[in-house]
Amino acid sequence: MLLVRAMIVAAVEHHRIDVDEESALLKRIQQLNLTEADRRVLEREMRQIPTVETLLSEVRSPEEARRFYAASMAAVGCANPTGCDYLHYLRLRLRIDDRTASRICSLFGLGDRAFTRGEEKGASP
Repeated sequence: MLLVRAMIVAAVEHHRIDVDEESALLKRIQQLNLTEADRRVLEREMRQIPTVETLLSEVRSPEEARRFYAASMAAVGCANPTGCDYLHYLRLRLRIDDRTASRICSLFGLGDRAFTRGEEKGASP
């Protein structure tokens, strides 16, 4: 569930969630194998978005950090500087090394853009 929450927060950090995006996210939530209680929590969080810092505090392992980063990348991409800066910020906060970040970026066809962009401009989201 943390990964879906990461995608929601990434979408908000990147830009406001519009009606189409909200509908797509709700559809994805419905397709997940979640309990009704978990589904309600996610739907509530879409209306009361937690901060990225709140979610980062819930990441408990390097594997979870990599998955969080990948889920955020899936939600945001790196089509503009804001998305790239956000992903760079996450990479630093999650302590994801260059090699791992590059590997994850390549899974999304981004090359190294998602982690080099922020280094050119600074690390803040």
